[in-house]
Amino acid sequence: VLVRPGPQRLCRPVCMRRCAAANLRLRSLQCRRLSSRSSTSPAVVFLVAGEASGDVIGGRLMRALRNEYGGAIHFEGVGGDSMRAEGLASSLFPMSELSVAGFAEVLPSLPRIAARLVQTQRAVRRAQPHVVVGIDSKG
Repeated sequence: VLVRPGPQRLCRPVCMRRCAAANLRLRSLQCRRLSSRSSTSPAVVFLVAGEASGDVIGGRLMRALRNEYGGAIHFEGVGGDSMRAEGLASSLFPMSELSVAGFAEVLPSLPRIAARLVQTQRAVRRAQPHVVVGIDSKG
């Protein structure tokens, strides 16, 4: 699903509420960028994709944001191949470390996931992004 500001939304009826929320977030990004940073520094967007489908959605979002804001945008966070192809320089850690399902798989992974959560929080504080977007993540 590709979301763009304004009336042109490419959506299926099932996700209209999600698109409306994303549309508001995109407009918020533009307002914050203009008011909180100098016009020469790019907007910083921190994205966290929790699994392969989130990586694809994140890549599409990054493409839409880059088309909307041109070169005045910088991406950081956690993602895979699709997000790297759209401008994520490097993933904070392998996205596969977040992709766990089922009680039997999640329980032994909790310490590792908790450590990655702390690492992500520190990276967000360091980057001071305009917006943090969690994509297709559990919880």
